[in-house]
Amino acid sequence: MNSFQKISCPSCGGNVDISKNTSHLVCNYCKNSFLVKREGDIISLEYFASCPLCNRNDKSQRVAAIFSRESASGSLLANQLAQPIKPQEPVEPSGCFSYILLLLVINAGIQMFAGSVAGIKDNPRYFGGFDIFVFIAIILITSWISFKILSGIQKRKSQYENNKLNFPNSLRKWELALKKWQQLYYCERDGIVFIPGENKHVDASNINNILFE
Repeated sequence: MNSFQKISCPSCGGNVDISKNTSHLVCNYCKNSFLVKREGDIISLEYFASCPLCNRNDKSQRVAAIFSRESASGSLLANQLAQPIKPQEPVEPSGCFSYILLLLVINAGIQMFAGSVAGIKDNPRYFGGFDIFVFIAIILITSWISFKILSGIQKRKSQYENNKLNFPNSLRKWELALKKWQQLYYCERDGIVFIPGENKHVDASNINNILFE
């Protein structure tokens, strides 16, 4: 004899199996949690989490279930309730392009300087203050561009080292936030998110205040 009874999930309409000893369950389709209520032979499912504002659970659903259902549509609610993004491990910058650019700048500076010197040798009597200014300008511009390129390389390396140092801590924070996110419920009536059994709640748009507190 089959000891299970089928009943429709009040959230998604999917069939769920309930045994005589089942007191709560999670729908295999929408992943919402429910309390099993029995009144004689009548079995009904009640949302597990009661909203801390309205003290009702008929409009409370798991955040993860809502996001799974609505993420494809790109709705505002889905964006607000999106799961925390896993931090990416820092990638060390190669700097190859910057070094190539540096060599090109230095080479251009040398070529310009050599061209000016060759012109003076061909016409030494025309050498004057303007030529000195050109020499100085070439040296200064080449030096300034080279300095900016080297500074950029050093800055990227420093950022990488800093991100690499902070990555383990960022990963731990994300793991804790993800666990909280999986426990969160959203009350459609009041527009808040909360963790059952905890008094704190925030508007859906401020979900990170709970996830990363």
